[in-house]
Amino acid sequence: GQIPQADFDYVGKAQWLIDSTNAVVSAAGRNEVNKIISISFGYLYDVHHGESATEDGNVVHDKEYEPMLHAEAAVLDGGIDGYVIRAGYIYGGYSMGTTSISEMIRNGHSIPSGKHHAAWVHEDDLAQLIVKLVEAESDKDTLAEIINAADNHPQTPDAFSQLLGNETGITGLSYASSGGIMTLIRGETLRDKLLAREISLDSTKA
Repeated sequence: GQIPQADFDYVGKAQWLIDSTNAVVSAAGRNEVNKIISISFGYLYDVHHGESATEDGNVVHDKEYEPMLHAEAAVLDGGIDGYVIRAGYIYGGYSMGTTSISEMIRNGHSIPSGKHHAAWVHEDDLAQLIVKLVEAESDKDTLAEIINAADNHPQTPDAFSQLLGNETGITGLSYASSGGIMTLIRGETLRDKLLAREISLDSTKA
């Protein structure tokens, strides 16, 4: 999923996510595609402080997460071998979130602060997992499987921002805490919720 500090329009993209996923699954069925791999969001798990989520964990019951779960269900229930990868926050040189935060740092903007450890995955490691799943042999039974993907180094969003700052030669970053009067005025966003959560991922499959 997107890096939590990035200002991604989760709500505005909700229906697009459902519609586009349904369209892909439908087109795959018509064209005899035999496997679909979809990247989803590791923060869908309902975990408490200090716990690590595995693939059989419970999910969060929150209206802002429902579109993501609907998209997953479209892949898993589509009648085609379907893998859903619940990934940690995706970072790397081609990641839109990484680029967005790097620009904020270079321009001297305050970075939304997150002080709880979270799961992360580099885009190259995620790509390797996708290739592995593409090349995996399928049996005759339709497969519907969720797989977690994260590295072994949980870190806070603040620590990640500092690493990006170091890469660009910029130290002494300014952080903007969530909450306060602005949150009361505009309401709590999904970004606020993500920055306030601690979640680590483990896998019994990957």
